[in-house]
Amino acid sequence: MANPTASEDLYSSLRSSLMERARDKESTISNRAIVALSKLAGSEDVIKLEEGEQTIMDMLIDCLTYDAAPDVRRSALLTFPLPLTFPLTPATLPPILARTRDTDPVVRKLV
Repeated sequence: MANPTASEDLYSSLRSSLMERARDKESTISNRAIVALSKLAGSEDVIKLEEGEQTIMDMLIDCLTYDAAPDVRRSALLTFPLPLTFPLTPATLPPILARTRDTDPVVRKLV
C-alpha cells in the first residue's frame, strides 16, 4: 500500500519545482514546465495552499499574459486546462481574449 504522505510530499516537491521552472529565462524550460503544470492543475487543492501561494492557474495566466517569449505564451494558451475542468470565468476569460492583440501572429490565431 502506498504511503499517502510520500505521495503528497512528491506532489508538493514536483509542483514547487515546476512553478520555479515556469519562470526560467530559457523558453524551452519554461515551455516544458507549463505543459507539466497544466496537467497538474486539475488535481490542485487550493485549500491546502499556504497563505499568498500562487495557484497553478494563476501561474498559467501570468505566463500567458506577461512572458516575453511568444513560444511560452503559445504553450500556456495551448495547454490551458480544458473548459470542463476550469470553465471560462471572469478571471480566466480576459487574459485569454487579450492574446487576440498579441505581437505574435500565431498566438493571435490560436485564440
